[in-house]
Amino acid sequence: MYDLIIVAVHSACINGVGGYWECKKFKLAEVDGKHLAGVTGAELKPLAPRRAKTAVSIRGESFYVNGEITSARKTYRGASVEGLLFNSRMVNAVFDDLNTESRPIWAYPDTGLWDPERNTREFVAAMSDYAAHGLQAVTVSLQGGSPCGNNPADDHPPCGDMYNRDSSSFAFDGRLRANAFRRMGSIIEKADALGMVVFMQLFYPDIAWRIFDSNNGAVLAAADNTVDWLVAHNYTNVVLDVCNECDLCRIAGADTIDSVCPAPRRALHALNWPPLGDHGTLLERIRTRAKASGVTLLTSTSYVGGNLPEHDNVGNLIDGRRTNEIVTFDYINIHGNNLWQYRDGSLAAMVDKVRATPTFRMMGGMPIVISEDDGLCLHDGSMSWARAAERMHDRSQNVGGQGVSCWFHWDDCQPSRTSKCALGQAVASRVSWGLFLGCCGFSTCPNFAHKYKLGHGFQCPPINWSHNITSDKRDFFRTIQEATRPAPPAPPEPPPQPPSHPATFSAVATAQRCDPNRWLMQLDRDPEHCAALVRSTPGCNQLFFNHATHGDGNCGCITDPLSDCSGRLVGHDVVVMYMMFAPPHTPPNPLPPPPPLPRPPPPHPRLPNKPPPPSPRPPPPPPSPCPPPPQTKATTTSGTTSESPTASTRTEAVEPSAATRVAAISTIEAAAEPGAQPIVLALFALSGAFALSAAAAAALLLRVRASASYKPVTAGSGAQIQAEQPEG
Repeated sequence: MYDLIIVAVHSACINGVGGYWECKKFKLAEVDGKHLAGVTGAELKPLAPRRAKTAVSIRGESFYVNGEITSARKTYRGASVEGLLFNSRMVNAVFDDLNTESRPIWAYPDTGLWDPERNTREFVAAMSDYAAHGLQAVTVSLQGGSPCGNNPADDHPPCGDMYNRDSSSFAFDGRLRANAFRRMGSIIEKADALGMVVFMQLFYPDIAWRIFDSNNGAVLAAADNTVDWLVAHNYTNVVLDVCNECDLCRIAGADTIDSVCPAPRRALHALNWPPLGDHGTLLERIRTRAKASGVTLLTSTSYVGGNLPEHDNVGNLIDGRRTNEIVTFDYINIHGNNLWQYRDGSLAAMVDKVRATPTFRMMGGMPIVISEDDGLCLHDGSMSWARAAERMHDRSQNVGGQGVSCWFHWDDCQPSRTSKCALGQAVASRVSWGLFLGCCGFSTCPNFAHKYKLGHGFQCPPINWSHNITSDKRDFFRTIQEATRPAPPAPPEPPPQPPSHPATFSAVATAQRCDPNRWLMQLDRDPEHCAALVRSTPGCNQLFFNHATHGDGNCGCITDPLSDCSGRLVGHDVVVMYMMFAPPHTPPNPLPPPPPLPRPPPPHPRLPNKPPPPSPRPPPPPPSPCPPPPQTKATTTSGTTSESPTASTRTEAVEPSAATRVAAISTIEAAAEPGAQPIVLALFALSGAFALSAAAAAALLLRVRASASYKPVTAGSGAQIQAEQPEG
């Protein structure tokens, strides 16, 4: 896929004169009789533009993937894990050794040969299982990591001087070794497909100072070429860890400085923590180079556990102002290996120290990642390498199959600041936690040669990348799976309700704060809590307040009570400035409600089946000057004849005519029984008196018949009323 640039071979090295490192520029691994050198990042462009599926970003103290907060709405045993990245240190996933003298040490037991392609291929195949069990990120190094275990006693035969290995993905001049970057690309692309993040580590100082040989220019070239390679391949799921434990030179004592941090390493100031060098400038160089290509590359560097940037003696000139190194970070990366320095070996105490640094508070917070924790501390304040070796060596009845099971305390991993389980303390402290599952090494494990078959750790080649072959691997992934299991579906949103009371504050400036500001160190992401706190704090401005809404939720008191914040706004990414309104007034002793008004008396009850009293009859209309319409004769049920109008009968008449009354009687009698004639005639009289229609009169008749007081009367017992009889 990539072209190889061939360099000349120095005759002295061909003739065997000089050691490996003196001939490192020429004594490279042979590939088809050729010698592999490096290429630039621009020369390693992909064959076609690549579309990324996974993009990582940071807001406040939380990680986001594709714009969504990680582990949204998920909890681990009652504690939220939103915004965290559970990770594992797997730095040797692209490991190779170009030193032919030490290369056979890493041989696979079934072939007797070391194969870097097989190592990466098996790692990529295992990544699907990692993701399925909840692992969200892996740390992989471009210069490898300690391949013989982390015990100083393991720096001896048969492992040999492990620092003689050449496991660098960079050539001596800072150019890129193509095969190594191809392997790294396969890991990043697999992670991209799985929605995972890769913490890519650039430099491992134990290798870097030997490869670059005091050449700071090579360090800068390696960083530049790596950025160009990432940009060219559109790798958006990568977070950089520039240098592993970059402060190791600083913490070395006078008696160990030459062995832990020899002069050639100290000469690489770009990889050393200030004041020995200008590490912060290297981070800014990486970030600036990426931004020039329109890419935001999240960048940090890792620190030895228990050691953090000092506020008073770390300074870098950024944007024309003097500040300290934390400001150059996008996230804090610390290791949890040296926790015995803290009271009770508390990971939570170390995290508290980070958050207490002035610049961390000034920045409004950023994610804290523990990318390496080997669990050796026991979290009880007692730890030494001698004790670790003793516990590792054939104490299986106490420490489990691999040798470190009880140290991680997976069986009691409650999210608590006092938990003996490191992951539990990390979740309770709201930091991302990463497992460092090393191997015990030659001097402390008699079965070291069988580590591949037994599946020991994720660090010592040849590595068995299986996720479930040992108890520690099974316990780790079981715990991570529990912590990242899918959250229950969100309940449907209730319909919007009108506010019960008017808002008492409103945002007026985003990504800005008003000075002078004093952080009250009360962390709550609801600005309403901050508003109430500011109102109750003497000396605070009662009109405006600052709040790290998009950060750790810190509450800011504007210490000038009379300021209106005009001309006093400064940029601050995670802060929102709010203006307060007067809270709704509630009288201290509200008056009792007035007594209810007396109810009006009920209306006079009407007798059942009795029609309402008649309204006053209007005066009769004046006689019409027009002649009446022609009349026709009609016969009633009683045999009498009457005259009927040619038009339809009116249902509402002030003065019903004789013809209307005849039609009403006909309609009523049709519904009446034979013995109901007197009642019919009575109803007829009522219909005429109250101007009822025939249908209304019939309905009234039916009501009378249905009443209990109704008694039929025989026909003929009442007076016959003729149609032409005048009303009386």
